[in-house]
Amino acid sequence: MSDVCPSPFYQLIHSELDVDSDSDRTVSPVLSSEKSDPAQDPEPAHATDTRTVGSRRSSRSSPEPFPEYKEFTPMDTSVEEAWKEAFEAALQEDIKITIVKPALNFPEGEFGEREYVMDLIVNTLSQPTLAENTRKRFIALTNMVIRLEDAIFQGAVSDFLNPWAIDRSQVIANCILIFVSWVDDLLSQLVGTAKNVWDMLEILMEEDISEVVRQRRMVRLVTSQLQKVRLIEQYLLQVFLLFYVKWVHDTFLRLRNAQLLQEESLNDRMIYQRVHLTQTLQQIADALKRSIQNYEIYRGSLHSIRDKYFTTPAESIQFPPVGQPCFKCPERLRAAWLQCAEGRGIPSDNECEFDCE
Repeated sequence: MSDVCPSPFYQLIHSELDVDSDSDRTVSPVLSSEKSDPAQDPEPAHATDTRTVGSRRSSRSSPEPFPEYKEFTPMDTSVEEAWKEAFEAALQEDIKITIVKPALNFPEGEFGEREYVMDLIVNTLSQPTLAENTRKRFIALTNMVIRLEDAIFQGAVSDFLNPWAIDRSQVIANCILIFVSWVDDLLSQLVGTAKNVWDMLEILMEEDISEVVRQRRMVRLVTSQLQKVRLIEQYLLQVFLLFYVKWVHDTFLRLRNAQLLQEESLNDRMIYQRVHLTQTLQQIADALKRSIQNYEIYRGSLHSIRDKYFTTPAESIQFPPVGQPCFKCPERLRAAWLQCAEGRGIPSDNECEFDCE
């Protein structure tokens, strides 16, 4: 932070330094393309000189073939956004065809809500902004949900949750619960870390140190303790919860509630296995809901930290007025900001070590 000016001053410095070094040079016309081969069009030397002089005179009034950088009109932003969206759509379609769809084991002939949710999870996993490791994990997790749905609802309704289906479903459900519990614990830790960082920033704001040192310590604290938020990950958790609910959870609860009236004749072991599977499936849904909620809380904490401590740091520093001589060049502006921020006053014109006009 000691070498970085606040955003308004940094933008001014950037605009001063980001000037093309060749912008003041005039691009000469390409005369060689207009000359004919002497072997094919032999003419006297004086005629060639006259044509050359004429071409030079006409070139003065004709527009430059390569306009200067400062005269160049950039492409419309709407056109750039359209090209960007087109490239992203093409990349997403390529990921969907080559990576996602071949890896998923969806059954054929789905329709209604199940088909809609299936297409939604496929499109989400095909997003180019999604990390490759995250995509692989949720592809495997999606296949587990498909296998779980097949294991639970494979037979007739009268044969719902038979001993073989319970054993197979419990194994798959345990694997899913392990992963979603890990995600839940990770996001819970991030929420706690964000709260601790907020408390530490409050302490740093009360310390009697210079603003530059304070900003440097605050940046080190935030970058070392907090992780970047990815909205695609939060959206993926929401889509996966919807996929799990529509494919497994809701149908299971509906059939399970109807089955409870017929369990008086079963042995205690069978009832315990069914109850244990029901609890596991409910724990998966609860862990996903908590993860989504904690992700929203964590994202809100990062926004609060950014808005309170890192949006307008220049407001807490007394900067030299713009009319001072030290603002003749970007280097003097940078030196003035650092010197004033450190409490050494405003530099005079003869203190600038740079060769400025």
